[in-house]
Amino acid sequence: MIKISVVVPAYNEESYLRACLASLKKQNFNGDYEIIVVDNNSADKTAQIARDLGCKVVFEPQQGVCFARQRGVVEALGEIIVSTDADCVFPEDWLANIVQAFLENKNSVAVIGPYDYPAGSGSGNWFIKLWFKGVFFIYKVSKKTICAPGANFAFYKKNIEAIGGYNINLNLGGDEYDLLKRIRQGGKVVYLRENKIITSSRRLKNGFLYNFFISILFCYLIDYFSGGRLTKSFLGRLYPAIRKEINHKKILLEQVIMSSLLVVVSAYFLLFSASSPVSAKTKEGAAFVHKKIISADYQIERSGHKLKVFMTNESEKLKHK
Repeated sequence: MIKISVVVPAYNEESYLRACLASLKKQNFNGDYEIIVVDNNSADKTAQIARDLGCKVVFEPQQGVCFARQRGVVEALGEIIVSTDADCVFPEDWLANIVQAFLENKNSVAVIGPYDYPAGSGSGNWFIKLWFKGVFFIYKVSKKTICAPGANFAFYKKNIEAIGGYNINLNLGGDEYDLLKRIRQGGKVVYLRENKIITSSRRLKNGFLYNFFISILFCYLIDYFSGGRLTKSFLGRLYPAIRKEINHKKILLEQVIMSSLLVVVSAYFLLFSASSPVSAKTKEGAAFVHKKIISADYQIERSGHKLKVFMTNESEKLKHK
C-alpha cells in the first residue's frame, strides 16, 4: 500500500492547528500515513499541540511558506506528499480519494482539489465557488488544470524532487502556480472537484475588495513575477500573516454593498438589454452518497462535491478570543 506524508506548515497556528490535526487523524484511509508539522518560527504553542497529538514536528528557521513546505518534502518518508494548511479541516475520505485518483490515472504526477470557506463568510463564499467552477470548466474542456491551491495539492515525492522542489525564491504563489507549472511538465495533473476541504475565513478579514485588488492582483502577482525574474521575493515578509478570524460586521456591510450593486446591474440589463435571457444550467446528474462527519471543532456535512461546515461551541469561543 502507498504511504502518504501530509505536510502542514505552521506559523503561530495554535488557534486552528488542533482541529486540523484531529481532522487528519480521523481519515478513513486504510494505508499508512504520517503527519508532518513544520514549525516555521512559531512563538505560541503550535509545536507543543502537534507533539501532543502524536505528529512529527520539524523546525524550519527560514521564514516563509515555501521554505516550510520544502522542509516538509525533505523530511517526508511517503511516496505521495500531500500539502495542506494548518487552518483547514477535511472530510474523512479526503486522503483515500487522493490515492484512488493516483491509482486510476497511471500517468498522473499530481492531484489537486478545491477549498471553501465556512458558512457565513460573506462574499468570499460565492467568489470562491465561482472561481473553482471556472477552474473545473477549463479542466473539463481542455483537460488542463490552471489552479493548484497549496492547501489541497498532492504529488509524488519523486516528481517534486525531479524538478528541484519548491522555488524558495518565491513567497506568494511559489507553493501554488509555480509548482503546478513545473510539475505538470512530467505528466497529468488530476483535478478532483468533489474532494473539497474547508479553510478558515481569516483571509477575508479585510473584505473581498481588499483581497481581490490588493492581495491577489497586487501582492500575489507582483511577488510571483518579481520572484521569477529577480530570483527573490519582492515582498518577502512584508505580506501580513493573518491569524485572526473575520470581522463579521464588516463582511455583512460588504454583502449589502455588493448585493446593491448586483441589483443595479441586473436591473440595467433587464431594462435595456435586448438579448434573450440565458437558459438555466442543467443540474449535474451524478449523485453522491450523503455523509456526515464530525471533526474536532467542526461538523462537516458532505453531499457530493458540496461541503458545508458548521462550527461547534468550542470553535466559536476561539473565534471571539
